[in-house]
Amino acid sequence: MRARLAQALEGLARYDDALETVRRYDEPAVLATLPPRARAIVKLRLGWVNSWLRNYPRAIARLNEAIKIYRESDDSDGLAQSHYALGRTYMEIHESSMARDHLERAIDLQRLTSNHHFLAQVYLRLGTVEFNEGDIAKASDFWERARELAEGSSDDNLLGLILMNLGVARIHADRGERDRATKDLERAIFFFERGGHRAFLAQAHSNLGDNLRFAGEWERSLEHSRQAFELAKEVGDARGMADPLITIAEIAVRQGRNDEAYSRINESLELLRKIEDRWGESYSLRVLAGVYQRTNHSTLAVKTLRDALHLATIIKDMRGVTASHLLLAELHIAEERFEQAGEYIELARGGLKADPSQLRSSGLAQRLSGRLERVRGRFAEAQQQIAQSISIFTAVADLYEIGLSHLGMADPRAAGRGSGGAAAPRSRDRALHETRRRPDLTRAVDLQHRPEPERDDTIPPVAAASLVPPGDHKASDVLLMQRLLDASASRELLLQELVSIVEENLEPGRVLLLEQQGTTDATVTLARGCDAEASEALAREINWAIASDGRMASGAVFKLDDRTDDKVLLYIERVPPADRLRPLLRQVELGLETCALRESSRRSAESDVSRPRVETVIPGFILAGAAMREVIERIHKIRTSDVTVLITGESGTGKELVARAIHAGSERRRAVFLPFNCTATPKEIIDSQLFGHRRGSFTGATSNYPGIIRAAEGGTLFLDEIGDLALEVQPKLLRFLESGEIQPLGEAKPAKVDVRVVAATNSDLERAVEEGRFREDLFHRLNIIRIVVPPLRERREEIPVLADHFLKHFAERLGKSILTLTPDAMVSLTSYFWPGNVRQLRNEMERVAAYAVADSKVAATDLSPELTASGGGRRYERNSDRDARYVGRTDQDRGSRNLKEATAMFERNLIETALERSGYSLSRAARELGVSRRGLHVKMAQLGISRSSDFA
Repeated sequence: MRARLAQALEGLARYDDALETVRRYDEPAVLATLPPRARAIVKLRLGWVNSWLRNYPRAIARLNEAIKIYRESDDSDGLAQSHYALGRTYMEIHESSMARDHLERAIDLQRLTSNHHFLAQVYLRLGTVEFNEGDIAKASDFWERARELAEGSSDDNLLGLILMNLGVARIHADRGERDRATKDLERAIFFFERGGHRAFLAQAHSNLGDNLRFAGEWERSLEHSRQAFELAKEVGDARGMADPLITIAEIAVRQGRNDEAYSRINESLELLRKIEDRWGESYSLRVLAGVYQRTNHSTLAVKTLRDALHLATIIKDMRGVTASHLLLAELHIAEERFEQAGEYIELARGGLKADPSQLRSSGLAQRLSGRLERVRGRFAEAQQQIAQSISIFTAVADLYEIGLSHLGMADPRAAGRGSGGAAAPRSRDRALHETRRRPDLTRAVDLQHRPEPERDDTIPPVAAASLVPPGDHKASDVLLMQRLLDASASRELLLQELVSIVEENLEPGRVLLLEQQGTTDATVTLARGCDAEASEALAREINWAIASDGRMASGAVFKLDDRTDDKVLLYIERVPPADRLRPLLRQVELGLETCALRESSRRSAESDVSRPRVETVIPGFILAGAAMREVIERIHKIRTSDVTVLITGESGTGKELVARAIHAGSERRRAVFLPFNCTATPKEIIDSQLFGHRRGSFTGATSNYPGIIRAAEGGTLFLDEIGDLALEVQPKLLRFLESGEIQPLGEAKPAKVDVRVVAATNSDLERAVEEGRFREDLFHRLNIIRIVVPPLRERREEIPVLADHFLKHFAERLGKSILTLTPDAMVSLTSYFWPGNVRQLRNEMERVAAYAVADSKVAATDLSPELTASGGGRRYERNSDRDARYVGRTDQDRGSRNLKEATAMFERNLIETALERSGYSLSRAARELGVSRRGLHVKMAQLGISRSSDFA
């Protein structure tokens, strides 16, 4: 009942109350009184509550404990719920790969059920993972799937979340779907108001306010943003308060209310820094720089932008890096430092090349490039680049930016005489009219309607060479081709640019772009020169013409082939000369083909789920089996993260090699990897060894010592055998992990240190926590990402490869010709239990190589006696003290020389022994063997072990 009450309170965003409801079960003594299923339910709930409260280490620990209990009881529903909760938690700490794994596991466990409500929740989170990774299209697909599954659900908050995310996807997709985004967000608000989730309601109002800001509806935007702030303040959501403050500040900047903008953006920065939201902080700094620029504090603006750039670089926010470069370029243009501005634009173009989906930044880059071209006197080039920025901003439906670009186009100096003074298209006038009251755009309207200057001396002499003589279109068409080439980063942008170029340069009359899928009628995508009703009527005429003889009463239809099943059709009412149109259409076809190939390549990469075929990860780390490939996959998934990792496994399994592989795959690989053994250092001096000391801080401290942690600055610190760390030192290590600060002995102030920690242990830390030998909070902080290295006996397929590798290695070192293992020797090696794991195998091969005669074969009799005793193999038991002891094998075992048979007999002996010890309780035997009850059933059937009626 308490767990259900806590879940209900979570649904109302009353997370502190939810925690209070189940807090008593966080005590081991109270938890022990509950049956297993109840324990799992409570741990699942504790995991959820701690996740909502951002205590992610504790949440991960509780959810992993729930998974363990659910797995032992073969409860697939509970497992699915726990994996879902873990996925959501890893998502919050930006471990997208880990989050995706758990969410996909949850779907696999529930795919065949009819629990549509649960599946909708999981698909919702999967969409968020993809959105955070920058794949907006894939995110939208997952959210649409979630919406289908949630149809008819009584969970208003779930429906609201799905619609809110779909709305945000439409905003960020930069495809001009602002009206649809507005409708999605308004419906989300309706559901959240009915569902009662105030925090989600605040988010929906905030997102709607942001969308309306881009659409130019600033008064409505301010209304929703202020409402979002009050709701977030009511529930104590700092991030929820910061987001609408940023929107309010951005609108205030554009309306010239700089004092209010300065106040609001600083409020948001204070909130974001309090919760350490560095993404939000970087964005806010860019807005603050804009305020400084408007108030003529250019030095502060540059410094603030550089801070934003530095922060975006640290957190790997590449979109933020690109945006910062462009804003710095704009500042330098304003300060007439054109060379530096050009350098920043080139840096931004590098980011745009890596991520072409940043359409808004692409538009700004084009406009700034146009301004630089104008300064250089290249007015024709300036005109084309600014025109391209208009096309881009039109595609993303950003009226404010459209107006600013028209400000550049309307200035006679932007294009030169004869190229821009005619009446602008209706869409341009409409955009300028809607934004006329904005201070930045008033001048754009004035310039747009200013009479063309009569004298050529309004243009500097250098411009004359750039102007296009009437009737000579070769130079301008080259620039148009360049525009199409630049637009090929996006299919939608390329088509938008084609229509804009035709309209602006070829006097075509009405222009329609249509798309046709399969045999269905073509539908209008873009229309110029006619309203919606007229374009639909014209589309019907075009479809009729296509179905009959292909002729039209006026104009012509051109088919653009992108070598896919989809068709792109361009209708032009007044057909321009073929020598001008044909090259443009051919360039568009090439661009469409490039976009199609890029999308095909992306999908192929996503569908290639085959595991990597790697022989050597790092020197000494040989990859030879499925179990270690899974370890490598987990390492690969955290390659861009600095999160703390805990490596567990028996002695000799290669935990340090795994730690070195983590370091080698990270962005710290060029810095130091520093191992430190917590067992080898005496208890009395380990504090000083780790954190350092000043001279005179204790007896014997004759000089300053920086400490191991500071010595690993910028790199990775590997804490081996962390379970043996002295209890009195553990609080200092916890503080370092949480704050990144150390305080050496004798120092008055703490110091910041940038070090990534990877820890390893072969001991049972959970038991150490229960027995009071290891701090629980430190365990949770270390256990955020856990990599378990399986013992060699659980990856027997690796033994032949590893044995051959080690034998060859030591033979070469000793100057002996290649040594080989006989089949009997290999059977003995694969049948042995290897309590010392890979280290023991390596030592065995070193010993064999030392005694072997050059160019000989190593037989079973050449191996150590313990490997061949009782017929070449031993059965293994594990007692409560984690020590190994051996039991002799049967005569039947002795006769086996086939690897498959030897492995089967070993497994049969192990299972029969476990059953005997457990009193033939399947549950207890499965728990001892580390498998599920169902898995034990399957294995017994495979090995022909009869099931007694006494089995429980």
